[in-house]
Amino acid sequence: MQVTACNVYDRLLGLDQVPWNQRFKDDEKKAEASRDEAKKRGFTVRKEGTRPWHQLKEYAGDYEHPGYGLVSIALEKEGLKLTYNRMSGPLKHFHYDVFEVAEDELKPLQRTQVNFATSLQGEIDSLSIPLESSVKEIVFKRMAAKLGRKVLESLTGQYELTGTPATVSLRDGEKLFMEVPGQQARELPPIRGLLFSLQGLTGYSVEFKRDAAGVTTEAVFYQPNGTFVVKRKN
Repeated sequence: MQVTACNVYDRLLGLDQVPWNQRFKDDEKKAEASRDEAKKRGFTVRKEGTRPWHQLKEYAGDYEHPGYGLVSIALEKEGLKLTYNRMSGPLKHFHYDVFEVAEDELKPLQRTQVNFATSLQGEIDSLSIPLESSVKEIVFKRMAAKLGRKVLESLTGQYELTGTPATVSLRDGEKLFMEVPGQQARELPPIRGLLFSLQGLTGYSVEFKRDAAGVTTEAVFYQPNGTFVVKRKN
């Protein structure tokens, strides 16, 4: 596309036609040679000897940005795979929680780096990608996991929270809410599995627990001032 555009400009401006195709190939070879030299001499920002901070399956999910759309991270046998706007490529670990799309001259996203961010609860809640060199990294927020109505219904009921009843109910057919007397009802957006955050409260989450028969019997509240186990009353 770039070669064609340059040729068109040459013709429109009445200039001598430059062998743009060969020029771009030569520039690409020079850039590759320079990159190889830097690699041989150990010039890199990569921190050697590091490993991902989470299990690979924890990175998998959909992440969205209101303007840039959706980024999907899938777990496959070979590792992680990134898909964005119908473009995809395998992710290789770079360092810490930074991954890089593997080199492939046929892939537009090659060498694109992805930085995953962790919440206070230790959950991966966003990723950032430098899609444009002139702006800061674009942050994509992790989309909530989807649970079926049957699963959500099994979590409803009343839980005894330090002497105060906490009622979990299902509204609009797909949203869990928790209500404590004297306080506003708060939605419970799902994080993963049966772990939910408390909307509007930073650092608060609740995880429902089931017995061997699959019956929800209790919940664990994770709060800044401690962790509490509460029993389900009904």
